[in-house]
Amino acid sequence: MNMIKSKGISAERAISSDGRTKGWKASVDLVFSRFKAQLKRKAAFPQFLKMDDNVNLVIIREDRGSTYALIRLEELLDLVSGRSA
Repeated sequence: MNMIKSKGISAERAISSDGRTKGWKASVDLVFSRFKAQLKRKAAFPQFLKMDDNVNLVIIREDRGSTYALIRLEELLDLVSGRSA
C-alpha cells in the first residue's frame, strides 16, 4: 500500500484481508482507483508467469476461460496515476 500511496493514489486496505470489515465482499483486500484487489503472496512464482526485462505484460487464458493480464505493480500505478513509465 505504501507503493500505491507514494504515487499519489488513494488506497484503502481491509482489516485482516477481509473486505467485510470495510463493507466490501470478503475477497476484496485492497481498493485503489477503480480497482478492487485481492492480495496474494507466494514463496516462489510459477516459472511460466515470470517476466524478463524484455516484456512488461503477461497475458494468460485458461482453456475456454477468462483472459487475464499480469503486469508489474509499478507500471500499473503509473498507468492509473497518468504518469508515463
